[in-house]
Amino acid sequence: MLALSSASPTGGPRTGGALITLQGRGFDAGAGYGRYLCRFRSEVVLQVRATYDAASDTLLCTSPYQPSAAITQLEVSANGQQFDTRALNMTFYDVS
Repeated sequence: MLALSSASPTGGPRTGGALITLQGRGFDAGAGYGRYLCRFRSEVVLQVRATYDAASDTLLCTSPYQPSAAITQLEVSANGQQFDTRALNMTFYDVS
């Protein structure tokens, strides 16, 4: 079963582009599908493709543009359809 445990970094600028490394378990189960996704939930829901790194058993995704500074819930999917419901908080901020 897919389960997120941590993310690094835990946020970034709301303009997007932060490379996020995700730790957890069950990531290898989706290797045959090739449809890993990161979903960021706040006032809007944004999804981006993720990449599985088998050597480190981590997922990598790049944060999307956020319409405003906010705390979002990050969820992941290994098959592009079902998402782990144990979300992590991610903080996106304005850059001045």
